[in-house]
Amino acid sequence: MAYHPTLGTWVQRDPAGYVDGSNVYQYVGSDPVGATDPMGLWDQNFEHPPMTEKAYDEAIAEKMYLLDNKRIVDIIVKANQRIDSVSTNFDNYPIHYNRKVGEDPAIAKREFHAFVAGRVDSVQFFSKRGGARLCKAALIALGEVTHAWQDFFSHAVLYTAGPTQAAPLWWAGRGGTPDNDYHLKPSSYPGEHPRGAEPAAADPAEVSARKEAAHSYVVDRYRYLLAEAWFGECWCYFRKKAD
Repeated sequence: MAYHPTLGTWVQRDPAGYVDGSNVYQYVGSDPVGATDPMGLWDQNFEHPPMTEKAYDEAIAEKMYLLDNKRIVDIIVKANQRIDSVSTNFDNYPIHYNRKVGEDPAIAKREFHAFVAGRVDSVQFFSKRGGARLCKAALIALGEVTHAWQDFFSHAVLYTAGPTQAAPLWWAGRGGTPDNDYHLKPSSYPGEHPRGAEPAAADPAEVSARKEAAHSYVVDRYRYLLAEAWFGECWCYFRKKAD
């Protein structure tokens, strides 16, 4: 993507078309200095947060009246966004369900699943221990694993995909989940995941199907990890203050 600093705009069209709005020359809300889109479709400042907030609202709906929801969501979202920090995790490709060109997909998948399992274990462990500090640590771990879950749906490609292509999956009913990815592999970056685009960016129907699948999966996980496991021991430390 080419940027014109004097005009303050991008001079190439969004390769994904109109999936993020009618202005196909806009990038990260016209704030390329204060925001970035380092890995693609679920960008750091504009996709991960609303997707996470929407999943939280749906999963915790029956308990929201008891909680300081803004405080909880802020912790989860900030932890989610930190996964895209260039200084810490940008080059840790497997966290994003990516791999380097030429890297064995099986190795990247193992590293992805180890990261996810470790964060899920942390959510459960810290939640059971209780206390304000550990309950916050559980929310941080939840935000981090949420990013990995969401990136799975953005970056997964078929094992049979060529080095620079990714066939439609979710739109065609051939998608998977982070728990069921035997037929999928992390996309190579660059490669099946080209620079400045996404594996599914050229197909709005596929982008929409992946986003919906990501939302449904995260809601399901939040209903257990957040609405049950975390809430049981931690809600009192994050309860809504009396008006």
